[in-house]
Amino acid sequence: MDEKHNFYNTFEDMATSHFQCFLCGENLNDKNVSKEHIIPKWVQNKFSLWNQTMVLPNQTTIKYKNLTVPCCKNCNNIILSQIENQFISAVETGIDAIRQLNELLIVQWIVKIKFALLFKNLVLKIDRTDPNSKTIVNDEVIKSFDITHTLLQTIRFPTNFIGPKPWSLFIYDIHDNDNTYYMGDYLESDLIYFQLGNIGLILVLLDCGINIDMFNDVYGIFSNQIIHEVQFREICAKIHYKQHTKIKEPYYTIRMPNENLQTMDFITTESYGNTFEGWSQETYAHFLHHHLRKWAIPYDELYHGGDLVSSYLKTDDGKFRIYRSSDPTDFYGI
Repeated sequence: MDEKHNFYNTFEDMATSHFQCFLCGENLNDKNVSKEHIIPKWVQNKFSLWNQTMVLPNQTTIKYKNLTVPCCKNCNNIILSQIENQFISAVETGIDAIRQLNELLIVQWIVKIKFALLFKNLVLKIDRTDPNSKTIVNDEVIKSFDITHTLLQTIRFPTNFIGPKPWSLFIYDIHDNDNTYYMGDYLESDLIYFQLGNIGLILVLLDCGINIDMFNDVYGIFSNQIIHEVQFREICAKIHYKQHTKIKEPYYTIRMPNENLQTMDFITTESYGNTFEGWSQETYAHFLHHHLRKWAIPYDELYHGGDLVSSYLKTDDGKFRIYRSSDPTDFYGI
């Protein structure tokens, strides 16, 4: 194994300084430092994001081109590049190539972005006009994502996953005429999702795979269909709200690699009892309203009282809507 792959223990000494590599924790200096773009440069170029702005958790904005984190040259130029090159090749080839990728590689690509965004918020001030303002994320918050950061270490070390896989990944083919880019990441949630043109990706981390089971009806029907963008957003809303009701976590046992055993064991144990609180259609409608904000649909056109919430996934008689094109009226029911 490359000696630069230090045996960094994410539980004992997680990097919380911008003088460390966000991935491997190595102390940085003039010789080994580089900047990793959180949203890869090829994504920014493909979707014309370079000078566009992203809204941060404190509701301020930052240009995508300025979203960088400190990274050692070894992690940036070798380890992360290997993931990036495989992922970009699949995106450029198309949805079938994405589906044929090793699922772990897609998870790694997404987790890198999620954790890097957290890491960036360690230095961004809540109030940029006040030099003494607290940062958006503090050490305590980022350390609460130690399991997520450990999952990111699978980029650096061969890993044995024992028990249920610790994520749910949904892949969708989306009608797209506008080269659409869309990302949803919520600081309090283990959910992150992307639309990269016609490719839709939804990742729920550390859920023991329960979401892929719960939403199997929706996933099963639409996974081999081309769906409308509004349907993708509705699925995101359903999963986002479900995660919001989570009250119990699976258990994880991690054996970190060391000089004698250069592999990592990631052991997942399901929790017992109710994992989620009850579902409220009225509350869900607020999540749906948030996710469909692109279309400026009023809340009272989505929520109709009681358990009645509008759906773009199903017709009024309960049939699934299958779209022939990106035209929202061009569908049939099955």
